[in-house]
Amino acid sequence: MKTFASLLICLLLTLPTLASEEQHATWSSVDITSNIQRAGLVKVSGQVDGGCITMLQIVAFGRTNVVSGEDLKKISSYPLADMKITHEPGYELLGGYRVNVRLRRIAYDSNEILQDETAIIAVTETSGLQPVMIQKTR
Repeated sequence: MKTFASLLICLLLTLPTLASEEQHATWSSVDITSNIQRAGLVKVSGQVDGGCITMLQIVAFGRTNVVSGEDLKKISSYPLADMKITHEPGYELLGGYRVNVRLRRIAYDSNEILQDETAIIAVTETSGLQPVMIQKTR
């Protein structure tokens, strides 16, 4: 019985060394399509090159919107893999019904403090593409 128990302990101690290390695949492009009643066909397309978003296009309300310039720079370091599409009624004064593309990033800053940030790219029914907003929750 002692031999069996010793053998069992040895096997249990070596199991962690036999486990594989799972790694995440980095996305190089994404195409997400949704049908939102008020916004119609919504399609988000993005491309990454060298670990940075190089293209993000949002089709909503029958219009194609391309994120560019400073807004593209703001979102370039966010991963495509944590993208969500939401929608809300919005306020008429602010463009009305809106479709939001949310990109989330959780990473340590230069002071080794964990940061949780969400970039929100909004397209409104009447005003179109809005400036990117960054929300920090930590």
